[in-house]
Amino acid sequence: MTLSVNEQVELGSIISDLYQISRVCTTLLDENLIQLSEQTSLSRAIRDNAQTLRDSLQTSVEQYKQLERKPFISESDLFNLKKYINTLVLTDYQQDIIPNFEEFTKQVLDKEDAIKKIVEKSRQTGAPILAPTQIEKELQDAKSEIAALPKKGTFNDISSFASKAKPYVEKIIKGAKIALTVLGMFV
Repeated sequence: MTLSVNEQVELGSIISDLYQISRVCTTLLDENLIQLSEQTSLSRAIRDNAQTLRDSLQTSVEQYKQLERKPFISESDLFNLKKYINTLVLTDYQQDIIPNFEEFTKQVLDKEDAIKKIVEKSRQTGAPILAPTQIEKELQDAKSEIAALPKKGTFNDISSFASKAKPYVEKIIKGAKIALTVLGMFV
């Protein structure tokens, strides 16, 4: 049971997505203009978990690559490390971070009135803000993206999970980034 090249590529993609999720959450925490206490707590938890998971995955993949090159490494050691990597992806990422980040994004997008008030205040101070009609369109587009998310399944291997989850996760990240961009917070 080895990590295929395809799985290693997929893991790199997951690590990149975790970085994006962490950046979105950090941006909201650093510039919490709308003072969303529920979203702030959730954002902090998601950010911390995403950063920890990203670091663990990066370290584990590097360890795996190093072990794989050793001539006398036991198959058991490689198997155990791959099993740990699978747990990180298929449990921590699939069952914890993705659903919580999706909920966080929905909650932020549901604060449309608060978002519009903040944008109007920013506009009055001369900040470069989108036009009201464009704000409405952007928020509706983001909500539509999230509403159109397909049902996600539960997967048992990294390759099938990563290929099916990537478009799903990218739509959630896009929706969250739209909301922050409308607020004048650039990720």
